Amino acid sequence: MGLFSKFKRKSTDKSATDPMPKLEYKGGTKYASNESVDAYIDFEELGGYPYVKTVLLGLFSVRTKKSGCNLTFVFENGEEIILDSDNTQVESDRVNKTKIYFTPIDFEITEEALATIKKNNVAKVVFKFKRETLELAKI
Repeated sequence: MGLFSKFKRKSTDKSATDPMPKLEYKGGTKYASNESVDAYIDFEELGGYPYVKTVLLGLFSVRTKKSGCNLTFVFENGEEIILDSDNTQVESDRVNKTKIYFTPIDFEITEEALATIKKNNVAKVVFKFKRETLELAKI
């Protein structure tokens, strides 16, 4: 029995076992969620062009410099619409004194895609980054 065998290493990653703290976010409409992240999604217009404004709020953190993000709306009938982020750089910011991250991402969208999303029943949304995929169920 070694000198340090009596000591067990404690896990420092609490995000897997701790529930996400409740935060109120009034800057958007809560659209989808999973056990660790809430997605706030709003359909906006700027200069006559529609776009999708999203905010991810939760235990998920990401930082991309060149690849950006794809957002997939998956409908109950199995069809999908995939959108590309406006910016190739996406970065999460930590909310003060919490373990929660705030990740704003805007996406380009056509009028036709917007009409399809509003007309059909969305089952889930999927955010796909270079190395990570985040799947959330529609609320």
